[in-house]
Amino acid sequence: LGGYESAVHLMAKQIIDEHRYIVIPEFRHSIGRKMPTGDVLSEEVVVPGQRLDFVDVRVEQTVDGLRPDVIGVTSDGTKILIEVYVTHAVTDDKRERLAKKNLIELNLSVLPQDLVADEKLFAEEVLSGAGREWISCQLYREEIKTAQQALQEKVKRFITDHRARAEQAKTERRQRRLAEQAAEKKKV
Repeated sequence: LGGYESAVHLMAKQIIDEHRYIVIPEFRHSIGRKMPTGDVLSEEVVVPGQRLDFVDVRVEQTVDGLRPDVIGVTSDGTKILIEVYVTHAVTDDKRERLAKKNLIELNLSVLPQDLVADEKLFAEEVLSGAGREWISCQLYREEIKTAQQALQEKVKRFITDHRARAEQAKTERRQRRLAEQAAEKKKV
């Protein structure tokens, strides 16, 4: 690593270690189901970004044969793995191997050097301001499960309503035919 990148990396890890929190990014997850009619039913889980406090912070500790930059541990034991991106984003290998974990990429690659040189401003960027995204997230499994159940209910209602409309249309066609046949008999 170059000297600048190494310094930024190290400072970011120290800031998270000292402050013992980070603002996690917004979480979005959409689930959808295409119906035979072509309609698409969907549900979306959206959880706003929020501050997450850590009771323990571990720097450069190995997890599943990989070494995330920081692991923050919450009071309920949840581990948040944080990768600091200065010049290298999270690799596909790391994405795959940590897909069942909570992994955030903190993007410091676009911060100007004068901001990085200002301790207070840099700390604000690391803790809450800089771009960050979920690479993988298991925190909101319950919300996803609830959305899946809501989608199943939507699908059931859609199918029930669709069948009822189809049955209604069939009944109306039958009534029109009978009325037309009755009209024809009157002519004769």
